[in-house]
This record gives sequence, structure tokens and C-alpha cells, in this order.
Amino acid sequence: MKKVMVSLGLAVVVLVAVTAQAQMPCAMFGGERCPKADAALEKLLVLQVAEQAELDSYEMVELLEGYAQYAEAMNALNAERAELAAALSAAVAADSDDVADLLDEMMDLDVQKMDMLQEGVEGAKELLDDAAVASLYLIASDMDAAKAALVKSLVMGKPAVCPAPAAAAAAPAAAAAPAAAAAPADDNTAVAAVATEFATKLAAADIDGAVAFMADSFEHYEFGDKEGIAEFLSQANEMGYLEDVEVSTEDMEIEFDDGEAIVYPIDVEGAFGMASLELILKKEGGAWKIVSLDVSGI
Repeated sequence: MKKVMVSLGLAVVVLVAVTAQAQMPCAMFGGERCPKADAALEKLLVLQVAEQAELDSYEMVELLEGYAQYAEAMNALNAERAELAAALSAAVAADSDDVADLLDEMMDLDVQKMDMLQEGVEGAKELLDDAAVASLYLIASDMDAAKAALVKSLVMGKPAVCPAPAAAAAAPAAAAAPAAAAAPADDNTAVAAVATEFATKLAAADIDGAVAFMADSFEHYEFGDKEGIAEFLSQANEMGYLEDVEVSTEDMEIEFDDGEAIVYPIDVEGAFGMASLELILKKEGGAWKIVSLDVSGI
């Protein structure tokens, strides 16, 4: 059961790209602005910078949280500036005495925007190297142009994903491998119950409930131990990535191999995107517990 695995953080990238493509028509053809599409494209641009800097999942979450705060504040200033611009244009057209005051207000607001941009970029230096900081500054200083370029690259299409020659050559060997021995019916039932309950808790954003199904010996190449995955899931939940999560075990299969139970796929869809979970379980104290997991993009 070999799959190309990605981190949960990178699963966010998949969702953002899909959302951006789905919302593109209104941005491309002169329709109304799509706030969700704009936000998705901005997140994708920030995540590309995070990948450039090779941030780990925790750093990626921190960068996204910081950008979300910056974007909210900057959007408020942009809305205020749009109102001032309309008022200033009307005042100029009417030859009003308010022109000078409105112009001063707009110029002050532009200074605030520049100060906010520089402050945000300075803050990013705690996470990013110089090259990534420069990339972020270039993007943020002309976000509309950056989003337009990203939309163009998505519209032009991405290269088709084809199996690598090595993977294709390995397929016959994998098919020829002996089938895993059948597990006792009670083990199969117990593993299915644990996987289903874990998925249910995750869908309900019940982090403590989900983590309770993990073994004390849980290990993950990126999130570390049981405490590490719990912290990551809690941060993802706080950022809203676990809101309205839908989980399906309809296609779930269980394979037993050398004392381990491998469960795949548990399909998950939510604010973080679409992904499939693979759970690895072992018996601890007579009970099946999750000892590791992986996430693959659908």
C-alpha cells in the first residue's frame, strides 16, 4: 500500500488551489469580486512562500495566523480608503471646500498601510529567511498583481501527473507480493471501530476525543509524538481548518501485516481541503491504538 504522502499542512495547499480554481470565473471575466477566491489565492501565495522557506507544519500555521491578522487589518484600511477615494472624487467634482481635508486623510491612510506592510514583513523575519521575506514583501506590496499572475498560471493549466517510471516498474512486483494473512474477525471489527470513532471525533473537532485513540508510543515523522500531534490539531482547529469537516469511511479497507493494522482510506473534507487518512494501529494492553498516521491528497 504505497502512496505519495504529504503533510496535513500541505493538504491546505490542495484545498486553496481547488477553491481558487473554482472561484476563478468571477475574477477572470469582469464579474463581481469573489472574497472567498481572493482569500484563497492570498493563502496559496503565502503557502508558496512557506514552502520556499521549507517551514515545518507548526511554523506554517504560525505564518498563516500572522497573515490572517495582517489581511484582516489591511482589508479594513482598504475599505476605508475606498470610501475616502469616493468622497474625494465627489468633492473634487463639486469643487468642495472639503477637498484638502479629504486628501490629507487619504494620504495619512496610505502611510498607515505602508507602516502596516513593513511591520508585517518585519514580523515574518522571525520565521522566514531573507529570500522568502523578500518574496513575501514583493507579493504583499502588490497583492492584486500577484493574485492575477497566480490565476493566470492556474488557468494555463498544470502539467499532467503521470506515474514515475520507477513506480510503474515496481507495480508488477507489488502485485506479485503475497497477500497479507487474514486477521481474526474480532480484530477486524475492533480496528474498524477505533478508526470510525477516531474519524467521528475528528469530524466533531473533538481533539481530546480523537487523541484518546492514539497510543502513548505514537510517532510521526513531522508532528513528533502524541503530544505534538495533539498540539498541531488544536492549532488547526483554532484556525478554523476543522470547521464543518466531513468524514467518510465508506471506502475504508483494513490490512494486517506483522502485528500492525493499516487502515486506508478515511476520506476527509473541510476547510483545510480534501485528503485521505491512513492510520497505523497496534495492540497495546490488549486494545488497538493508533501508533502513526499519514495524509495524502485526493
